[in-house]
Amino acid sequence: MIEKLLNTQFKSHNEEGLDEYMQAQNVNFILRKIVKNMTIYETLTQDGDTFTYKFETTFKNHKMIFKLGEPFIDYGLDGRNMKTTFTVEDDKLITTQENTKEGDVPCRMERRVLEDGNLEIKLISTPTNTVCKRIFVVNKRL
Repeated sequence: MIEKLLNTQFKSHNEEGLDEYMQAQNVNFILRKIVKNMTIYETLTQDGDTFTYKFETTFKNHKMIFKLGEPFIDYGLDGRNMKTTFTVEDDKLITTQENTKEGDVPCRMERRVLEDGNLEIKLISTPTNTVCKRIFVVNKRL
């Protein structure tokens, strides 16, 4: 599954339920409006057993370097510090984020490449099971 994600830059295309998901994640109104209007580019690369996930936007860029199954602290785009773990389940790259301080909300992200080559990301706010589905189209191959 990971192979289908590697070395491709995906560009955000559409979403369903993003505002409800962000509300469940306690994202403030202003940041929700910014996120809804951003174009996001996501790229996953691999060097040995180490992966790098890059998120590039007009607002802010972010990079996560990780090994599958090894938790790390992610200093996220929204200012939260979350205990983050990437794993693979069936045909999905799974990201789980656990709060490190009171008030932060844990979540799960499921990434899978669809038959047409596009990327589907399912974002789940775990306490309320609020779901957002986002589609990213292939922007370019690296």
